[in-house]
Amino acid sequence: MESLFLIDMLLEYDGMELNDFLNIWLEEATFILKAQETQDIRQIWKVTGERRVIIIVNVNGEKLDNLLMTMPIMKKMGNHVTTTITSLRSYESFANDINKIISKDDRYVYTRPVAKEEGLYYWLRFDVEYKGMEMTDLLTNWSAEAKKALAAKSKGIVQDIWKCNGMRRVYALMCVDSPEMMDNISFGLPIMKSMGNQCHIDVKSVRKYEGFKEDLEKLCSSKE
Repeated sequence: MESLFLIDMLLEYDGMELNDFLNIWLEEATFILKAQETQDIRQIWKVTGERRVIIIVNVNGEKLDNLLMTMPIMKKMGNHVTTTITSLRSYESFANDINKIISKDDRYVYTRPVAKEEGLYYWLRFDVEYKGMEMTDLLTNWSAEAKKALAAKSKGIVQDIWKCNGMRRVYALMCVDSPEMMDNISFGLPIMKSMGNQCHIDVKSVRKYEGFKEDLEKLCSSKE
């Protein structure tokens, strides 16, 4: 059974020299990318323009605690790191449960993301309300949304997508050709068409952590 968690890390460096901070961050990036080789770390992304890192892991609670306690950035400047942990489930599993409730036959099997060589990456958070609606209406709309989202995942547009346990919140990683494409997709989502006034979307541009690590290496070496 999967045990998925979102690790959302916001970094500060009050009272530290920038070069010291960047060197610790480089050590951290090297550590977590190396850990990805032996642990089930699904995604690692840097939020563009922010000191924020997004990590998706498939570990139990004990291993999650161990991972956090062994991170160089937590050891050396943990008081400057705000970490938010959210329990997740695969969107395929969530969609299957919805369809069982509303007696719909569609079923989905989890598939790994389709790798893309080029594109712009965005991290999306959807918060869904249903004021003035019956639960059945909400689930019917959400089922149509899941079908569209998982079809986009098979094409690599949606890189991966998750439902937060116990919340009407969805996180998605998307890869598109242009910002305009991102806008057009958001307007065309079934759930936005049927109940857009009940959905709130937060969108962040993100970059691959490997590329960010390379930039850190250049910055740190130039200051030696």
